[in-house]
Amino acid sequence: MNQVLDHFEISHAGTGRLLISKVKGAELNDLYLSIAPPNDNDTVEEQLRAIYHCLFEVLLSVGAGPLNLISQKLFFSDIAHQYPIQQQVRRQVYTEQGWPLNEELATAYLQQPPIVAGRCVELQAHIILASDFEPMSIRSVDNLPGLATGSVVDFRGLRHVHFRNLTGESDDFATQAATMFARAQDSLKDLGVSFHDVVRTWIYLSDLKGDYNTFNPVRTEFFKDTGLLRIPASTGIQGGDLSH
Repeated sequence: MNQVLDHFEISHAGTGRLLISKVKGAELNDLYLSIAPPNDNDTVEEQLRAIYHCLFEVLLSVGAGPLNLISQKLFFSDIAHQYPIQQQVRRQVYTEQGWPLNEELATAYLQQPPIVAGRCVELQAHIILASDFEPMSIRSVDNLPGLATGSVVDFRGLRHVHFRNLTGESDDFATQAATMFARAQDSLKDLGVSFHDVVRTWIYLSDLKGDYNTFNPVRTEFFKDTGLLRIPASTGIQGGDLSH
């Protein structure tokens, strides 16, 4: 499938600073957004409100709605304090816009301060559009384990699956990593796919340097047991959690 990549930046004085990468395909167009607040000295509430208004402006400008938003990541300078505020502001802005609030949207919340000093939060979002505006089936995934969320896009016989916050369960790190992969495999099977169909993973570790040497053999063993010959592209990221 032929694809064209567009990359451009837009500044909105009233809403946010927006960086867009657009991948144009023969059937689907992907928009990857990075949104920062217009004023880094504003309060966290003001920064979040500006970010969400900018997100809505983009969706409306391309003829899309909230269901076209497939996944998102939020980066916080102080996640324990700012996460509850983000949840409240998101609900308020969605209500003001008259748009349904999708609580199951595939979302990652990261304790990873933005580079710019004083900035509290940034948002990255992935939007999918049909290139000819043909209707797509987009839905959230129910009954995922723990805090996991997910989205499924079905279009012309192809299925795109997006998961966030899939975690393991154990106080032992190796066991936690192994159960995370097992849960991912089970969740994929429930949707009629498997880890053989996975093309990209992001692994978030609270201590990347300290835990990676334990994590990597667990992942290798899982791939071996699964019979995986084509290894998905993967990125390891360090971040805190809501308890810190």
